Amino acid sequence: MPCKRVNIHIGVWFAQIVRPAKRFSAPGLSYMPNMNGYAMTPNTEFSFSGLYSARNFYLCGRTTVEQAKQPIVITITVNGIQAQTVTLTTGRNVNVGIIDPILLQGLANYFRVESHFVDEQGQSLGDASAAIFITYIIIDDQIVSDL
Repeated sequence: MPCKRVNIHIGVWFAQIVRPAKRFSAPGLSYMPNMNGYAMTPNTEFSFSGLYSARNFYLCGRTTVEQAKQPIVITITVNGIQAQTVTLTTGRNVNVGIIDPILLQGLANYFRVESHFVDEQGQSLGDASAAIFITYIIIDDQIVSDL
C-alpha cells in the first residue's frame, strides 16, 4: 500500500479528512531525539475529534534491541469496540494496524495501543511499552510523524 511521507502540521493535514477546526491528540507521548521516535506509555492513546471516516490506522516504529528480547503482543483497540492483536517476534520493526476501524460519528474516536512481553506459550510477562518507539502513525493512508 503506497503511502506518501509528509511532515506537515496537523491542522493542514486534517483539512483533508475531517471538518476544519477539529483536533488530534496523543497525550503522554514524548519525543526522544536519540531514538528518533516517541516513547510509548503503558496505555498509549490517540484521539481524533471530527474524524468521520478512515480506511486504516497503523502504528509504525521499532523496538529497542536491549529491551525486546521476548516476543511482544501489541493490541490496538478502537473506541473500546474493535480490536486487533498482533504478536511480534524479537526484532526491530513495528508495523501494526487495523483496517476499516469502526468510528463514532460526531464524537471523539480513540485508538488505544497496549503492549506486553509474552513467553513461548503466550503468557503475559509484563508491560513492553518501554521497548517500543513510535516513529509515525498512518491514518486513512496518510503518514503523520508530528505526534
